[in-house]
Amino acid sequence: MLLEKSIYDFLEELGSKSPAPGGGSVAALSGANGAHLISMVCNLTLGKKKYVEYESEVSGILEKAKKLGNQLAELVQRDTDVFLSVRDAFTLPNDSMDERIEKQEAIEEALKDATLVPFSVMELSLEGLNLCDEAIGKTNTNAISDLGSAAANFEASLKSAYLNVLINLKELSDKNFVSEYGMRSAELLKISEEAYDRIYKQVLIGIQ
Repeated sequence: MLLEKSIYDFLEELGSKSPAPGGGSVAALSGANGAHLISMVCNLTLGKKKYVEYESEVSGILEKAKKLGNQLAELVQRDTDVFLSVRDAFTLPNDSMDERIEKQEAIEEALKDATLVPFSVMELSLEGLNLCDEAIGKTNTNAISDLGSAAANFEASLKSAYLNVLINLKELSDKNFVSEYGMRSAELLKISEEAYDRIYKQVLIGIQ
């Protein structure tokens, strides 16, 4: 399991000639980093008299951030797993007509799974950006730069995951699937860019 490795060992494996883990796993990890940064900011806020009026809201944000962090962490491994499934599908025999049909169906199914994982990363990271937006003004102002870092991690996660969606869609023959997830992922990216720009500006104002 990738997340059971030390950070150093993970980075060593990431930088090796093995194609997995790759960009998709890193996209999920970036999102998980963002979620845990939100959790940290909430924990630095709860129990402080200055923010007592936001106690209930911040507690709610913390619970959502914890759940989000766990979901994104699971996708770090899942992305590598689906990549390996695609690789295995391409190695299936294709000597007979039946084998060729079976192989093509296996490749198509594996590529769809490999598309849906980074798409889920995009959806979850957009949720993370919305949590950052919700937390600004209610959490410890001394940690507002950490909220900005969380937002930056989510945006990096979204953009990286989007590239992984696109490269898998490129290989699929199911045009309806390609059209649906091409449009949905592009819309998520657009919404996230607008949200990130808004959050980043708010963070800069909060720091100055």
